[in-house]
Amino acid sequence: MDTIVKEMEDAAMRKKALGLLVEKRSELIDYLKRLYHGEKNLHYLNIVRIDPQLLLKDLEDATIQKRAKNWFILGYNLAPMIRIENPSTFVRSLSQLIEEFDYLVDHDHSSISNSTQMVPSQVSSINLDNDDFKPKIHKVGSSVNFEFLRLFNIPCDLNYFQVMFALCDVLKLIFAKFDPESCSNKNIYDSIVKFDSRLKNHFYAILEKEMHRIAKRKVAEQTSDMATLFKTWNGVK
Repeated sequence: MDTIVKEMEDAAMRKKALGLLVEKRSELIDYLKRLYHGEKNLHYLNIVRIDPQLLLKDLEDATIQKRAKNWFILGYNLAPMIRIENPSTFVRSLSQLIEEFDYLVDHDHSSISNSTQMVPSQVSSINLDNDDFKPKIHKVGSSVNFEFLRLFNIPCDLNYFQVMFALCDVLKLIFAKFDPESCSNKNIYDSIVKFDSRLKNHFYAILEKEMHRIAKRKVAEQTSDMATLFKTWNGVK
């Protein structure tokens, strides 16, 4: 009896935690979109307003395009997942996809030789109903076979902000499908938390870090101007 009660209490805690996570991520995505749209009356941390174009001026073109292309690939591959109805299948598919995306990011496109060319497998070999499922990279000889991640050539430069906003929209739909009632199973919940943590490294943390860096510099400039103003004022007196 005690075991059953404990399991029910743990499930209730996971439901609550997942609900808070979904709410938090939804709010963060909306906030980042508004910031990077340069919303007129929105100040970063309620302190300073930042022109998003300043971010691009501080980044090298190669960095901008690398991020944009990675985010484009991520968003393109996440979007079809929204159609998956079964909660368990949905979460486990996301787990496998983000595992493959991690591998892609760690093995830069330019470093992939013909002998290690990544090609999508035609038939998924993972058992999505297995409670012990752990995402992994499938290799056959020297080839890496992605189960879900589809790669393609992007022959032109991408608009950094358009790709960012599109990925935000996809992620908001993804998180909206994490239903606390149907995702309270420990294995599913743990998979969602890991998925979110990896997304943070690939997306949220990058956007927040860049915004924080620009805001810090902007505040330093403004306080320096104020210090100069006070010195001038004291000199006049």
